[in-house]
Amino acid sequence: MNIPHFMTLDSLKLFNVPEAFDLENYYIYMKKNERTEVELEFGLPLSDGYRILLNSIVDDIIATENHDYTPPWIEFYGMDAEKFDQLESIVYNGDATHFEE
Repeated sequence: MNIPHFMTLDSLKLFNVPEAFDLENYYIYMKKNERTEVELEFGLPLSDGYRILLNSIVDDIIATENHDYTPPWIEFYGMDAEKFDQLESIVYNGDATHFEE
């Protein structure tokens, strides 16, 4: 996020994201992101504390009625199926090809 042109990316996909990923700084960026479509799929292992943090961010995205930012796709092992479906609906807005390569 310190790269000067980071805020101008059209999309960013990260797979097998480790727990070392600075989720708290990313969350600050996420709330300002109006452009970049972000897809984060977290790898294993994840501590209970990190999963709690991921769940709280997903809950916040789901609870927000009008997103003035581009909501990211976040996926991790142990994610609640209902939250998965709700987030998918928000991020892809019913369009499964949104992040298609």
